[in-house]
Amino acid sequence: MFLVAVLAACSAPAHESPSCVPASCAADACGELLDGCGGTLACGDCASGETCGAGGANVCGIGTCEPETDAALCTRYARECDAWSAGDNCGEHRDVECGTCSMGACVDGACTCTDECTVGAIACTAGSVRSCIANGGCAVWSEAVACPTGTCASSTACAGSTAGFAHITAGFAHTCGLRSDGTVSCWGLNSDGQSQPPAGTFTKIDAGSDHTCGMTSAGAIQCWGANDHYQAGSHTGPYLDVSAGWWHTCAVKSDHSLECWGDLSSPRYPPTTGSYAKVAIGSQHGCALRTDGTIACWGDTADGKTTPPAGTFVAIDAGAFHTCARRSDGTIACWGSNIEYTTLVNQAVAPSGSFVDFVSGGWHNCARRLDGTAQCWGSNKRFYWNRSANQSMPPSIAFVELAAGDEHTCGLTALGTVVCWGRNDAGQGTTNPGATLAVDGGARHSCGLRADGSIACWMRRTYDATLDEAESMPGTFTELSVGSGHQCGVHTDGTVACIGWNGNSNGTNVGQAVAPAGTFRHVSAGIWHTCGIKTDGTLQCWGDNLYLESAPPTGTFQQVATGQYHSCGLRSDGTLACWGDNTYGERNAPAGSFVELTVGRGHGCARAASGTVTCWGENTYNQTAVPAGTYKAIAAGLNHTCAIKSDDTLACWGRNTTGETVPPAGTFTKLGAGLSHTCAIRSDGTVLCWGANGDRQCVPVVP
Repeated sequence: MFLVAVLAACSAPAHESPSCVPASCAADACGELLDGCGGTLACGDCASGETCGAGGANVCGIGTCEPETDAALCTRYARECDAWSAGDNCGEHRDVECGTCSMGACVDGACTCTDECTVGAIACTAGSVRSCIANGGCAVWSEAVACPTGTCASSTACAGSTAGFAHITAGFAHTCGLRSDGTVSCWGLNSDGQSQPPAGTFTKIDAGSDHTCGMTSAGAIQCWGANDHYQAGSHTGPYLDVSAGWWHTCAVKSDHSLECWGDLSSPRYPPTTGSYAKVAIGSQHGCALRTDGTIACWGDTADGKTTPPAGTFVAIDAGAFHTCARRSDGTIACWGSNIEYTTLVNQAVAPSGSFVDFVSGGWHNCARRLDGTAQCWGSNKRFYWNRSANQSMPPSIAFVELAAGDEHTCGLTALGTVVCWGRNDAGQGTTNPGATLAVDGGARHSCGLRADGSIACWMRRTYDATLDEAESMPGTFTELSVGSGHQCGVHTDGTVACIGWNGNSNGTNVGQAVAPAGTFRHVSAGIWHTCGIKTDGTLQCWGDNLYLESAPPTGTFQQVATGQYHSCGLRSDGTLACWGDNTYGERNAPAGSFVELTVGRGHGCARAASGTVTCWGENTYNQTAVPAGTYKAIAAGLNHTCAIKSDDTLACWGRNTTGETVPPAGTFTKLGAGLSHTCAIRSDGTVLCWGANGDRQCVPVVP
């Protein structure tokens, strides 16, 4: 049964334009219909006993009619936006909502671009830079990026910017940028020197997991960072291309052959024949782009890592266990593993479309569209803690280049500035976090508070999702305190944030990392409990309360310090008060007036305005036997104490099982003690740690 009889266009003389003949209503049609020429037909009502729409859309029949949705009506009438009225499939004339335009303005039901700018334009206003990008066919301004200096020099440039990067590359947890003058700057994890580039100039850089390589204008290669498998070092060449992997490095020599160094145990050894233009190295495999555009791969064959697609390509890059390549038409092909350890993340399933370039990270990839914006696919989480890292969620900014690390990604803007997203616990996503203002230590980790208010923590990578102590906290902070397995910080708005282990020695959840509501001006994280000074000067504690260590006294305080089963506070009048366990006399604080307080497991120390230090409580390891002299700052660990002397050098006393009381030489300005290690800030702003280092808690990621 035909609903509407649509007539073909009538024939017309050659000198006349064809005209549209509107359709007519079929015998059983009802309600409002399209006439095929841009208008509508009013087809009337159904006969008695029949219902419009019961026999089909706008067809009379016996029964009932289910009205079509607004979305279906908008599609039928080809309207993208705005509210209007129309007849539906049941013959009813009703109001219909077709939504709003994500881009442009709504004109006669159609979304029409109202360009805000010219694609490619750059604007600097109020200390931030924006790029004009094409989005949905409309030219719009991207999200603003803050100038490094916070001010604009002109309408198109930041003031005093020292960025000026021409190329970027990302490793496991560090990032490097090649400046326009050929010098290199790196930031992020520096456990193996991967963020300390050598002097000199380079034309190309490439970051591996924990090392980076740079190529000079003469074609020589110099690598820095981890060298435990001899993957770094200097190599004369000359070379045409270099790729740094996890434990080995490969380069294309000037005769287009391949040369690799580092861990070349089977199956990582490259082919000895062939002519190559580019090389890409993963964890245990490698691929190279031949000079004829085809691809050769070698190494671990699992998951098809060494089975590239046929055809010719113009670019190639490798992740940990997968590889991608771009064709001349801009399309991308990927192969290898789609799994991040045990989770399907599809890093080897490339999106459709055309891209100008791309990069491959550990378990994700990002590609740059024609308008400069980025599209990413693959993993978007932190494997070790199974939480989002957002490395595959780029901002809507136009970039000229991308760089993908293990769990972070960076983009280079037309201004030479770098914007990063994803994991940033080692500062790998912050180009200039500023100096380190404070440091503190826990049982197996340490943290530093940077000048920009961010907190960076460091320790050995762990697979235990319950031990989250080295996780850096998002946000901006004014104070930091590290407990045994957790840390807390005071936000700029006075609220407290804590993260990490919430259990006690029995594994019972006691909530030391669950910060209460309210505003605070000071916080101290102990072994299994935490205390803070509220803005009114009173105390509040949370966590383990076995010995009433979380039941503080009344009154107002200027400082609080937490230990294992006890705490002490420095009252507003300079006197001391302690509460909790008293097994070692740790509650028996001395009389007098003091300006600073610190607490260990079973002992405490306080500094007077004169610089003298008095300690009390447990003395099993001479932790209360203060060396003669005057001091500027004190910090107690589990069974030891360290202090900055009046001449800015260090002194430590107490237990010394791991070298925690053997401080380094030099002058220092700040310090913080962990259970069996201590970290301090040198006079030049660098951070140095000593003592227990079994979990790399003495290998700082901050400068």
